[in-house]
Amino acid sequence: MKKSIFFLEGIMIVMLLSACGSKDVNNIEETKEIQNIIENEPIEKETMTGENSWDESRIEDSLCDNVIVNADVVVPEGFQGVAAVYNAGVQYFQEDAVMNALGVEKAKATSPAEGLYQYEDQTFGFDNSATGNFYYYSKAGDSYKVFNPYDISEYAGIENLGEGKDLDFMSAEEAENKVLDTLADIGIGNAVILHTYALPVEYHKYREEEEVKSGYLTESEQLGEQWDVLGGCYELELTTCYDNIPLYEEGYVAADDSAFNGGKIKAVISKNGIEKLEIPNQYVANDTVTEAEPVLSPSEILPFLKTKMENIILTDTYTVEKLRLCYFSSVVNKGEGLFRLIPAWEITLKGETDGDVVYLFQADDGVEIQ
Repeated sequence: MKKSIFFLEGIMIVMLLSACGSKDVNNIEETKEIQNIIENEPIEKETMTGENSWDESRIEDSLCDNVIVNADVVVPEGFQGVAAVYNAGVQYFQEDAVMNALGVEKAKATSPAEGLYQYEDQTFGFDNSATGNFYYYSKAGDSYKVFNPYDISEYAGIENLGEGKDLDFMSAEEAENKVLDTLADIGIGNAVILHTYALPVEYHKYREEEEVKSGYLTESEQLGEQWDVLGGCYELELTTCYDNIPLYEEGYVAADDSAFNGGKIKAVISKNGIEKLEIPNQYVANDTVTEAEPVLSPSEILPFLKTKMENIILTDTYTVEKLRLCYFSSVVNKGEGLFRLIPAWEITLKGETDGDVVYLFQADDGVEIQ
């Protein structure tokens, strides 16, 4: 059986619901040493001020040669143009609470290795290092084939596939509520839905048959008719919010070349319940480095993108399609699991031939996050 692991996904462009939960206030214990590291870490910042315009839901303009702006602006509902910078620690999960939320008593499971538990066909993995990752999968969750919405044309003959679709065993809304309730029981009460994909039985059978033909899957590894019993499944992508601002969900490589999973939570749910759950880096915002201060408006951040693009030899024509305000987790001390949550603008461009490109800029001073 293949083992589920956390992985860095290639950057995909996602649309985010504007209604987000409030800042997580989960209590965690911190040692005095960790508190000292946070409190003594200096931060230098210059705040650019100006007349912010927060009623811009779309911007259309010409930015520079080969770059035009035809973009949606995504900010939290009622956003007033200010955001704080937070010190944050990695969120760790209580093994008993997590396993109970997923219907398994820890005492009934075997533990072949530290942080690894197995019960019947279910596997739980807890990483209590500096990342705090958690994963869970059943046999169906381990066999499930990840859906790529960019490939949906390949499945043109399959009905009720993709976003905005319902499956027979429960509606998409019911699936979302089930996953959100489970995450709250685990200790994540500030999660929000990014995408919900309905994946009917025919999708799974088709994917398995194609992988058998390609040699990536043996016939004995197929679930086949078991998908009829499961009723297909939903795949959900989520992230978390702080002060109604979503955490940037994609993975990244830090300046010291260390790789970090993004904040994207993934869940798979069938008629039997949750079949797979992947929870990468999650954070508890402990205290503020700076109180809420003005951030650059959508129109004010675009000149920083213009400067960057003018210093690149462009061989394609690009359209700025989205500007989204988010929080970015910057490393303070990897070994101690300490981060800083910085408000940032995520700017998505689409090239006519090169595809999607995403740039991140600090929302207070326009410095690019690289």
